[in-house]
Amino acid sequence: MGKAVVETLSLEERVAEKLANTIGDMITTDDMIAMVRRGVKKALLTTRTVKTDNWGRTREDPSVVDEAIQTYLLVGMREAVDEWLKENPEAIRAAMDRAIEKGVVGCLQNVIDDRFASIFNVGAQNLQHAGLLPSGAPGI
Repeated sequence: MGKAVVETLSLEERVAEKLANTIGDMITTDDMIAMVRRGVKKALLTTRTVKTDNWGRTREDPSVVDEAIQTYLLVGMREAVDEWLKENPEAIRAAMDRAIEKGVVGCLQNVIDDRFASIFNVGAQNLQHAGLLPSGAPGI
């Protein structure tokens, strides 16, 4: 039994062949291929308008090519970040230490500011009651 040779046609060629079989006597093969190329280009590169509800609202989605590239790039970026994280634990530890230190220092500064403000306000009120500081003095 001999093996059948299967010819692989491009999408454009398959669509052109289908059109030739259907309306072949109305249009030339070159015209059909040109028409199919324009259609494929439009289908792959044009943004898509998608109906979102029954009230006629729509949204614009990226073209098929743009969406595929974005998906591919996103996967690649995630893989690159995951790989970097696995290979650089010391850099992650150092960044965490800096963040914790910065946060602790900031919290400590807020606590000290609050305590001193409270002490100064009480002191200012005592001076006011003693008549040594006029009412409405700055900081009160």
